[in-house]
Amino acid sequence: MNEHKSYVLIELLPSMRVKKEENLIKLMRQVRKFDMEIDWQQLRNIQSINLQNGNNKVPLADIMIAQNCIQNDLKLLTTDKHFMKMAEYLPLQIFDGMR
Repeated sequence: MNEHKSYVLIELLPSMRVKKEENLIKLMRQVRKFDMEIDWQQLRNIQSINLQNGNNKVPLADIMIAQNCIQNDLKLLTTDKHFMKMAEYLPLQIFDGMR
């Protein structure tokens, strides 16, 4: 698995393994992956905007995922409250079925 293309899977797979969701793990490994280019300035900007909007304690991994989605114009499939809040003030697109 390419490390840069699997960052989101690295965050998701451990909890799936604990829950023994082997079929979901197999499906997730088949999902198209995108290169992740980390733009540290953009990460700082996103965190500053988070703090200005009261979205505190957002994990770095979540900020990196949001940045990757914004860079690649991707919709994020999530129910995580940090992402839902970020989508209110960032150009972060949430998959319609999750709002």
